[in-house]
Amino acid sequence: MTRAAPISNRRGGSRGTFSIWVQAIRVHTLTVFGGAVVVGGAAAYHAGSFSLEKFLLALAGSLAIQAGTNLNNDYYDYVSGADTRDPEAPDAFGPGMVIQRGLL
Repeated sequence: MTRAAPISNRRGGSRGTFSIWVQAIRVHTLTVFGGAVVVGGAAAYHAGSFSLEKFLLALAGSLAIQAGTNLNNDYYDYVSGADTRDPEAPDAFGPGMVIQRGLL
């Protein structure tokens, strides 16, 4: 697999590997699962059975599941042809689409 080179954004700068992965993982969606773990942690604390180690592991696991789901969704949307937007369009439609635009 070849490595994606940084591409220019609309402001003339280049987008590095880190920002491409942040876009691919869709960081803004990670709060969906994280919120559920926080509520569960609060309930455990209220019940007197809170464990910081287990809470942090559950939080890390939920974030990893959500990030992996987002990457998986982007890949299979590409493979199935569900996302067929022109890869040259600077204002690509929808979240992710890093594969369709040739970033990953």
